[in-house]
Amino acid sequence: MRATLMLLAALAAAPALVGCATSSNLFSKDECKVYGGTRLDATLISEGFSPDPEAVKANRLEPPVVAWEACCGMFDLPLSVIADTVTLPITVPVTVARLGAPPAPSAASSKDQESTVPTPASPE
Repeated sequence: MRATLMLLAALAAAPALVGCATSSNLFSKDECKVYGGTRLDATLISEGFSPDPEAVKANRLEPPVVAWEACCGMFDLPLSVIADTVTLPITVPVTVARLGAPPAPSAASSKDQESTVPTPASPE
């Protein structure tokens, strides 16, 4: 009976874990990438199982934490591939629009351009 309840609880929690890297890609403030959840999982896996991971140095994480993230990434990778494929109609137009838009000039660069542009001398 107890094993059946544990199995039902795990099956009920599974939809919440489906493609969680994909959901973080879709709802991130920075950018939405095509197959971004799959890319994130692949990065977690490669950093977690590399002999000298950059995440350990950069974030000062303990190696067991990075290895645990890699295991979670391995579980989430096939689910993220499916979720990323389903969300292609959302991510492709967003990516195309972002790539097609001209970059906004910053205030510092426009001031620099104004000061370096020579002004023509007026004939007198």
